[in-house]
Amino acid sequence: MHFLMYDRFFLSILEVIYVKRDIFSCSKRYSSVAKKFREIMYDENHYELFPQIISKYSNDLIKGLKYSNSKDFYLITPDITSWIIKNQKDFNDEKLFYIFPSVNNSLETDYIFGVEIINDENAEIKILNILIKLLDSLKINFFIDISSVLIWKNLLKDEFSLKIIECIQKKNTNKLKNLIKDEKTKDNIISLLSKRGKVLNYEPFKEIKNKINDKRIIYDPSNFIYNDYYFDLIFEIYSSDGTIIGNGGNYIINGNKSCGFNLSFDNITKIIWSDLNEK
Repeated sequence: MHFLMYDRFFLSILEVIYVKRDIFSCSKRYSSVAKKFREIMYDENHYELFPQIISKYSNDLIKGLKYSNSKDFYLITPDITSWIIKNQKDFNDEKLFYIFPSVNNSLETDYIFGVEIINDENAEIKILNILIKLLDSLKINFFIDISSVLIWKNLLKDEFSLKIIECIQKKNTNKLKNLIKDEKTKDNIISLLSKRGKVLNYEPFKEIKNKINDKRIIYDPSNFIYNDYYFDLIFEIYSSDGTIIGNGGNYIINGNKSCGFNLSFDNITKIIWSDLNEK
């Protein structure tokens, strides 16, 4: 695994600072969105979480920028949901949100708006309602594709793997047929990949349909945005022109269901200002 050394890391941060274009204009756009988001989240009785930018490296943490100071290994801006799960002893019944920078190994920076509901049996329904409320407040035309990790795990059993996930994501049926040994499983997989837009006889999908019933929610088992910590429901949020806005899913903390999502400030502001320019 590649880690940036201490001196190189700070040189890279300076490069990011100097190459950032029109930072004041960008900040004004971010600020208008952040203000609206914060107002809604406080109204929903969520508190704002202020995570540390730097965390000691751990296999439990994902994403972020890796670096070393020659003594220890660290992650800059790791995925916050993975950080929450790693530190789950510090979290009980929580409703929180955060605005957090995200820096990847290519030194690309975005700000992430995230919302989490921890230890709540109805976390998925509440999270989806908040997500819809936030995006409606910005007057963004959006869709939410909902899928399930458990559907695929139960179908594939021991054959569930990252290779299979990649084929599902790319809808590569030929490669899937070569990778899967059991003929009945092959047929079931091909059938499942064609179920976009159908609720399926799956209780979590039916519950969302009954309790929210929003036409912008599309049930698509083939839409597979996967992180190791996702337990069952996963979803991807995108605009009507196909721009990916964010993603989310449910996970387990202290034996109880939790759920969250994150949205890209960059992509949201691009959509909003593109729409304004068209008008």
